[in-house]
Amino acid sequence: MSGFPAGLDPLYRDSLARVIGRRDWEQESAPLMGLLSVARESLTETNLKNFSGFKQREIKGRLAGLRPFIEESRTPRAYRFYHQSVVRR
Repeated sequence: MSGFPAGLDPLYRDSLARVIGRRDWEQESAPLMGLLSVARESLTETNLKNFSGFKQREIKGRLAGLRPFIEESRTPRAYRFYHQSVVRR
């Protein structure tokens, strides 16, 4: 079982393929997506930096590439998945 509700695997896979394209999924996107998928609350850029080991500028660039899948709160600025069906509970 992948953790997604039944029937959503192909939808998420196709969406990711369109957005991520030819970039290196394992190195660029998977670490942040993994953190966001298990977080109980929205994570700040500092949280993401501390948990992932990426530099601050890397976090900003990678978050920009994941915009279709995440939402940003303003106060404090933090990130979470836009659709909660991908969050592991």
